[in-house]
Amino acid sequence: MNEAADIEIGAGNLPPFVLFDAVGAAFKPVVNLNRQTGQSAYRIKPAGASNRANEAVEVSTIAEVARAMLIDGRPARVQSVSGGSVNYLTYGKQKLVRYELDPAIANEIGVPSKGEVAQVQAEAHNRMEQQVVKPTNLILYGPPGTGKTFATAAEAIRLCGEPVSQDREELMAAYRRLLDAGRIEFVTFHQSISYEDFVEGLRPTQASEDGAAGFELRPVQGVFRRIARRAETSTGPGDASFSIAGRQVFKMSIGEAATLTTLTCSKRLLQAAVRCSDSRKSTGAINASPIVKRS
Repeated sequence: MNEAADIEIGAGNLPPFVLFDAVGAAFKPVVNLNRQTGQSAYRIKPAGASNRANEAVEVSTIAEVARAMLIDGRPARVQSVSGGSVNYLTYGKQKLVRYELDPAIANEIGVPSKGEVAQVQAEAHNRMEQQVVKPTNLILYGPPGTGKTFATAAEAIRLCGEPVSQDREELMAAYRRLLDAGRIEFVTFHQSISYEDFVEGLRPTQASEDGAAGFELRPVQGVFRRIARRAETSTGPGDASFSIAGRQVFKMSIGEAATLTTLTCSKRLLQAAVRCSDSRKSTGAINASPIVKRS
């Protein structure tokens, strides 16, 4: 047998953590003596455990008991404040419906000092949901004519940070513009599409430019790699604020500009680099900042 000891802490001999059932009867966590170790502690019942003492989690503070019962929803050994048997009880699932907790302990574990258990558990669940990263995959399904194409175009435009028109012609015109600019890729996931098409694969190419016979395999980026590369090297839209002040430019390769937006960004980057270089020549400043390279 394990003995239960009453410990009342706080002003006026009031327990720091009191639990109430539906009719207002009060209960409190109690310290239990472990005869094998000779240690006294509060006991919390883990998920899937029985009522055996050797399966319980023993903790030494009321804060740990309150966190387990109010936030984690775990049962703990409690006793009526007027005495009686000691049992494992759980909030929300059994007769305990509200609590009062010492304000300092409540602040420590992040719960109100008074309240109902269902409310505390709902707040803890909401906090956990806010911390979980929500998936960005979106699947639209339905028979023909239910608006899947319109919704797909609208979502793509929204993700590009542009206003979404409710007029179909205007929306599709904006969609085609972004598609031509390389900011959107349209992929049909058919049985014929492979990893090489979507990510990267080896493609046969002519071995030489002089028309000689033979070929060689060269890596070619798929849709996903191409759009990821554009995002990695993009400096934003043409009117975006951009500066390389305070950076030392060691190498810059403009390359071919596929679109007017890319050409505008490249010119701005080159002009900023020239101005920065000229100012450093006049002041003699040297700065080993990260390399800025435009492909």
